[in-house]
Amino acid sequence: MNCRETQQMIYRYLNNNLNERELQAFLDHVMECPSCYEELEIYYTIHVALDYLEDEEKGTTNPAQRLRKELQDRYRTLRRHRMFRSFQIILVGMAFAALIVTASIQVRMLLNADPGIVSEGPAGEEKEETCGK
Repeated sequence: MNCRETQQMIYRYLNNNLNERELQAFLDHVMECPSCYEELEIYYTIHVALDYLEDEEKGTTNPAQRLRKELQDRYRTLRRHRMFRSFQIILVGMAFAALIVTASIQVRMLLNADPGIVSEGPAGEEKEETCGK
């Protein structure tokens, strides 16, 4: 991601309108580029000041400190989402493996069954197989 793309995403970042991929790319660039970080800090300060005036929002009045904390929180959230997705993939894989093992056991049992075994009637009564001679 370049500086121009990052700066165009600042407004969407402030309004929480970035998907996970965009947010990851945005955060990575902002943390590496002092110019974009400074631009974000300016917009963030204005955004926080307006929120503070409109909603009488309580909390830290130091926007730079608040921005650093917010960026760290967003990174943590992204990391948790990735871990959760990995966990989901592992669980689905394990369920699929269990399904395959169960199906293969069932197939083996069917293939190894003796066709001449006495079968059960409708009420659990045994009936003998008859020959059609």
